[in-house]
Amino acid sequence: MSRNTETPSERHREEDQQYSEIILQIHDAWKVTQAVKLMDQEHSLGVHDLTNEVKQVLIDKHPEPTPLHPEVAAKHQNEPSIVEPVIFESIDESSIYKAAKNTFGSAGPSHVDSDQWRHILCSRFYGKKSEALRTAIANMAKQICTENVNSMCLEELLSCRLIPLKKSGNDPMGVRPIGIGEVLRRIIGKVVISVIKPDILHACGSLQTCSGIESGIEAAVHAMATKFQEESTEGLLLVDASNAFNSLNRPAALMVVKHRCPAFYQFLLNTYKVPTRQYISGSKEGTYIYAQEGVTQGDNAA
Repeated sequence: MSRNTETPSERHREEDQQYSEIILQIHDAWKVTQAVKLMDQEHSLGVHDLTNEVKQVLIDKHPEPTPLHPEVAAKHQNEPSIVEPVIFESIDESSIYKAAKNTFGSAGPSHVDSDQWRHILCSRFYGKKSEALRTAIANMAKQICTENVNSMCLEELLSCRLIPLKKSGNDPMGVRPIGIGEVLRRIIGKVVISVIKPDILHACGSLQTCSGIESGIEAAVHAMATKFQEESTEGLLLVDASNAFNSLNRPAALMVVKHRCPAFYQFLLNTYKVPTRQYISGSKEGTYIYAQEGVTQGDNAA
């Protein structure tokens, strides 16, 4: 009877090798998103239990809104923002159908995920009812883009599910707050962005690689690698803003959007003009806090 003489360190090396091969196979099949998700799962530290300490950390990471700087307000206060509503007339039920077919991800507070929405909006099982619902959603999207909508009407659409992930490091109370919005919000955002994508690209320029520039992130990676290899380069400085998503000043950002991309302004004003509820995952009482500053992670319009 043979004995297994493999040491623990050898087993770990073999497991790491197998894991790396799986990642490469997925990546080579152009399923980059799946490869990244697998890597995230492998190195995930889990979710915090909802204690009073964790809740307080979440509250601290969602600060009170800061006042708008007078110079920013004065600079953009009287700028005209003329947008013809007709540019959004191309949004129809077929636009919603296409966006729903290409939207993936977890559910928000309603617990209706992308698979369920895809079934509701795209399946032949419901016949004309699916088409009628898609038409209603398209009309709602056009209204959000062209009119000042009462914030109470959008409260549930804009709510998020807040997950307190454990943050890597020595701090046991390190919390990484992840907000998961409603899938319907993502579908609407995808449709709106598809209509005004040229305006967004023009407003963001070449420095914002997530605005829809073809191979933008790949170009940034290659540019950094090239810069690092140059003889004149002595070092590169990596800057990571603390709590960046939740620290952006909303009124200032909206004013900049109004100036640089007027076609996008009304939609973002309707979705960010008031605080939104963040329902904390793991709470049996439906505990929530308000996001009053910054943008929602996972919002494709952010």
